Amino acid sequence: ECGVIARSLCEAMSKLLEEYLAFVSNLDYQSRDSSSTKNGNALAMSAVYVQAQPSIRTMAILSQVVATVQGKKGGELLNALHNLMTLNYSGDEKGNNLLQHLLTKCAAP
Repeated sequence: ECGVIARSLCEAMSKLLEEYLAFVSNLDYQSRDSSSTKNGNALAMSAVYVQAQPSIRTMAILSQVVATVQGKKGGELLNALHNLMTLNYSGDEKGNNLLQHLLTKCAAP
């Protein structure tokens, strides 16, 4: 059983996961696209690596969020997210922005 704040966090993370799945689906489509392969424009592993870096970083941050807030509810969950943001991602713009987004979604009335 979870509260409103935990459900809000799950919703926000679910939307990020949907975006990730759309990205993976797009990569899959590009790798299977026969017209690109015939023209010599096949998707190279280096291109996949470069395109995937932002998503990999986001998934790593979300994994840390899950580990941090597991078993917490309400204000304790918000404090854990805030502490994670200030202690681990204060100098990391991407991490800070992502955690700020999650905090904003969770704390919204």
